[in-house]
Amino acid sequence: MKFYIKAVLLILFYLCFSQPGVDAQQATVQAKNMLNAGPANYASFTAPLKNVTDEVLLNNKGYENHPEIGTLFAETPCDNCYELIANRTEKSKTFIKAGTNGRDIMQQTSSMPMHYKDADGNYKTIRAQLQPTNIKGTYTANEQETPVAINTPGAFTTLGKDSKQLTFNNQLELVYVKAGIEHNLGRANWDQHTAGDDGVFISNAWPEVDIELKVIRGAIKTNFIINHSLPAYADGILIVRDHLHVSKELSFNKTGEQHFSGNLEVMNADGEPVYNLSA
Repeated sequence: MKFYIKAVLLILFYLCFSQPGVDAQQATVQAKNMLNAGPANYASFTAPLKNVTDEVLLNNKGYENHPEIGTLFAETPCDNCYELIANRTEKSKTFIKAGTNGRDIMQQTSSMPMHYKDADGNYKTIRAQLQPTNIKGTYTANEQETPVAINTPGAFTTLGKDSKQLTFNNQLELVYVKAGIEHNLGRANWDQHTAGDDGVFISNAWPEVDIELKVIRGAIKTNFIINHSLPAYADGILIVRDHLHVSKELSFNKTGEQHFSGNLEVMNADGEPVYNLSA
C-alpha cells in the first residue's frame, strides 16, 4: 500500500549554519560515562568496551558464555567496573568496582526497559545507536523491539521489519507552490551524507536544504534544515512530499482523505496503533 503525504516546510523549522564532520565508517571502541546528552554524532560509530578478566569470570559463574559478559555500554555509570549479568532485570543493571572484592556496588535503573530477551532467553541490552551494515550506505539499529534502518542508496528509512514495516522519508520531493500551481524542485539527493551513532546527516539534499535523520529508540526524527534565506520562493510555500509505504498487515488511520492535519497513525489488522508519524 502506498500513501502520499505533504508536509509544509517552513523557514521557522531551522536556520542552521553548522556542518557535521567528515564521514568515518570504522567503529571506535569507547565507553562513555553516565547518561550525558552531548552533540549528536553523525560522523563515527562507537563500539562497547569489552574486557573479560579472571575477576569478571569468577563473579559471573554460569554466565561465562553470555554474549555481553565483560561489556560496558555507552551509558555505563562507572569506570573500571564490570556488570553482574545474573542480577540483570528488565529495567536494571548491577556493577561491581574492579578490585574491591564486591564491596563497591552500583546499580543503574531506568523507567523504561533497558533489556530485551533474545531467542536463547538471555537478557540483552537495548541499543538505539546506529551501526553500518555490510551493504555500503545502509545503517541499522536492530537491537531493540522496533528496529530502525536508514538506506541512503535507496533514499528511504524504515521502522520494524517483515510484515510490520513502515517505509518513510521515501523518495522525498521538494515542491514549490505558488498561486495554487506546483513546481517540483526534484527529489532529495542522499549522496552527500555522513553517518554515526545518532543517525545520518545529508548535506544539500536540495540546494541550501539539509536533512537530519536522528535515530531515537524505535524512531527516527527528521529535520529539514534551511541554511540560508530562499528569496526565489518567497511568494509561495515549500512542501516536502513523502511517499509512505506499509506492509500488507498494516494500514493508515487516514485513508480516502485528500487533506488532513495532525498525527498520522499506522494500524495493525486489529485496528491498534503500531506507529505514529507526528505532525
